[in-house]
Amino acid sequence: MKKLHSTIFLLLAAAVLSLATGCTHNCGDIGDLFGYWRLNSMTADGTPVELYPETAEDGRPVRLYTWAFQSQIVMIHTFYDHEDSSQATGTWQRTDRTLMLDFDHRDDGGTEFYTPPAALKLVEGGVTPLEIILMNPNEMKLSYTADDGVTYEYRLGKLI
Repeated sequence: MKKLHSTIFLLLAAAVLSLATGCTHNCGDIGDLFGYWRLNSMTADGTPVELYPETAEDGRPVRLYTWAFQSQIVMIHTFYDHEDSSQATGTWQRTDRTLMLDFDHRDDGGTEFYTPPAALKLVEGGVTPLEIILMNPNEMKLSYTADDGVTYEYRLGKLI
């Protein structure tokens, strides 16, 4: 009887352990990129870009930009005052030195859901090839030269 109780206990413990350590990465592990990243700073040709001005163009000051990666999906969230937010959804691909963000998507509602924030200067309705300058579990530094010749650099820090 004692052996039966021990066996049942071990099976229950194994079941609980397997549930507790279940997969949080949809469609596999994507490495250091997985999770939420805060856009800490951005430059245009080496000049700092004001990401979080007190007064934004549309009257809603931006409080935070986050980039989230899971599976092949990237979501850029823009947070404003009073729990107001918006998001842009795209897909991504990565090579050793390049992170491609693709916002060339649409649905029955059009492209609004797939349009990155204009302030970030990412390609709207297309693919942005970002050079990976630095990527580790806690920080990411990316660079992109737009069609007008301006080089943008993005520094992100891991949130979760």
